[in-house]
Amino acid sequence: MQMIRRFLFGLLVCFAQVSAQGETEPSVIQISPEALEDYEFEIEESPFKVSSPSVGQRFIFDRSRRNIKDLLARYIGTTQLLLDETDLKRFQTLVDREAIRSSDVETWQALGVVFGDVLVEQHGLHWVMYEDELGASKALRWKESDNFVFPVTVFSKRVQFNETIDVLAIYEKIASDSDAFKVAAARPRMPERRATQMFGIDS
Repeated sequence: MQMIRRFLFGLLVCFAQVSAQGETEPSVIQISPEALEDYEFEIEESPFKVSSPSVGQRFIFDRSRRNIKDLLARYIGTTQLLLDETDLKRFQTLVDREAIRSSDVETWQALGVVFGDVLVEQHGLHWVMYEDELGASKALRWKESDNFVFPVTVFSKRVQFNETIDVLAIYEKIASDSDAFKVAAARPRMPERRATQMFGIDS
């Protein structure tokens, strides 16, 4: 981070010198070094579309939940999902007991659905359908922001690449990311800038 800030500062100094030599000076937005850390630079993103899950998609969600409840009944003796850390421990038990075959992508993704349900309950996210040039995916969204989590494939991808599955560690990482983009979403955004605008840093 410090190196990035120094690089940005160097660019700003160069721009300032060029402006001093020209006939006109572009408009400058003043920003302090302290504010630079929280500043949100405009980033060009790929277009995407977000919609609510359809009736058919909600049916698939419910089928996934039933599949995991059946597994919990066979391996743990309960069909109840509490949507808290207790469920995470139960999911880990299913993993440790190899209750799901590595080739059973559908059931691994069903586990991702109920894992996502825990995130919904604990972090205030909600299910949406996210679609971009790569296709459509089930995702979790924070309010109406452009911040998304994709829990459905979080286990199946790890199985595909023979990675160890630590359910609690995965949850804590996503929870941390979720908290971070909640903070970012709450920050005020700077006004839009013309191409000729530059940034000045107060000394």
